[in-house]
Amino acid sequence: MQIVNAIYTAEMTYFFRKIIEVLSFLLFQAVESRENFQNENCCHIGALIGARHSHPDNAGYSVDQKILTKEQISPEELVGTLLAEERWRQTLSSLVICFFARGIYQPDTICKSLHSAGFDLTPEDLYRIGEEIHREKYRFKIREGFSMENLHLPGRIFETQSPVGKPDEEFIRKVIRICLEEVAL
Repeated sequence: MQIVNAIYTAEMTYFFRKIIEVLSFLLFQAVESRENFQNENCCHIGALIGARHSHPDNAGYSVDQKILTKEQISPEELVGTLLAEERWRQTLSSLVICFFARGIYQPDTICKSLHSAGFDLTPEDLYRIGEEIHREKYRFKIREGFSMENLHLPGRIFETQSPVGKPDEEFIRKVIRICLEEVAL
């Protein structure tokens, strides 16, 4: 837990505490102004529910590319996919692993590397730590005034065609409700 607390403390800067909601608004303003923006569906959802409201949080864009171009998934499956990816990325980020190289760093590889440094962790430990970090980030955000219930969905995202179709507002709102239940603290 000391490692988790140290990492969490290091990540929580004055900048993050004071302007998280402003950054979320600015992100969607930028998205609204882009023409030919691809992967609107999960990319938007991923940015909405991500701990930092950033596309690398949970790779919503990747879900659009790898899953939704082939099949539709339920809101519950989508939330599970996005949260699992984001929680895993908390572990990778805490270990200062570049997301571009994340495919190389499988749980077993990371455990072997950490073992050589004196840390005996299992893949399950890594997933648990990632989940703890994710929950702590959300606790912080909520303490500082963030509320998923107050997320603004820009109208422009519902007008723009993507490779997987136009985003459905009710689907997105359902995903947000499910995510809120999953991240409930």
